Amino acid sequence: MGDDLVTDQELDYPVKIGQRDRDVEGLRRRARQRVEVWFTGPPPVDELAGLPGLVDQHVEDHHFTAVLAGSVEPLLALLARHHVVSLLVEEPDLEEAFLDLYEAAS
Repeated sequence: MGDDLVTDQELDYPVKIGQRDRDVEGLRRRARQRVEVWFTGPPPVDELAGLPGLVDQHVEDHHFTAVLAGSVEPLLALLARHHVVSLLVEEPDLEEAFLDLYEAAS
């Protein structure tokens, strides 16, 4: 199926969305996720900096935080090569997912 135009009543402008964005799960897949990782030693900051979609990166001692936009698979592959004590990937907020969708459409 093709894309449709959807008008948001409050924002009053059309937004083009694809079939994959029509359900909540599709929106969550596109949404940004907050990521926190605790390492046994210093985080591999050079490797993490090269990952696609990983922004707002911060390191404090053995603790790494960032915001992930996109697939978590490249991050998990990188983490599998290092000693990780704990990993937290927050479920995307639905409101933020809608805001990202509108931002991408404009």
